[in-house]
Amino acid sequence: MKVAAHIDTADDALICARTGVDLLAHGIEAPAVTEEQAREIAASGIHLEPTLVNYERFDELVDGHYAGSRLERESEPPELLAAFSDEKIREQRPSLEKSSFNSWALELEKYRAERPRNLMKLYAAGVPVHAGDDSQGSIAAFAGGYHDELRMQVAAGMPAAEVLLGATSRAARFLDERADFGTVEAGKAADLVLVRGDPLSDISATSEIVQVFIAGIPIERHRPQAP
Repeated sequence: MKVAAHIDTADDALICARTGVDLLAHGIEAPAVTEEQAREIAASGIHLEPTLVNYERFDELVDGHYAGSRLERESEPPELLAAFSDEKIREQRPSLEKSSFNSWALELEKYRAERPRNLMKLYAAGVPVHAGDDSQGSIAAFAGGYHDELRMQVAAGMPAAEVLLGATSRAARFLDERADFGTVEAGKAADLVLVRGDPLSDISATSEIVQVFIAGIPIERHRPQAP
């Protein structure tokens, strides 16, 4: 059974690396990772799912304006997104500022620039990187943010091809070396996302979705309607 651990700090990551955890769920948000720490984490064979976009959504809430992405606005129910309007954020801020969330939010803000740098130190040391956005696991984290995660990993410095592998075949092999998904090959499950453009030259092309297939069956995509 694979074991994933929720982390925040470099110390958290080192504990996981030393105890045989398979996956770091979230990247190291604070403090800056040293080269020595990165080498030790990589040597353990542990994998990383940095969820940069998840932290960006928290940053947006702290800044008082939830931006989200086009895909999130197109795919989530309007009444759900309305819960993150500027007005709602203003209403909720006093109670949040009295909660433990506030001290964590201040920590996130303090180390905002370190998160992509920490990702690149771990990647450069040889840690396998996956894609994920903590959808349904965090406040304001929705499935559409996955495409922003790909974009942010490229912006941090990872090659687009590596980012796409982390979203497809690398993830499949992590779950099961004999996985029948994750690559486009004869005999594999035909779970496909067809996009307009070349994500190797522009990673944002992954969000220009033309057609989705699940087990070879085309899926009809509909924009949620307001009640």
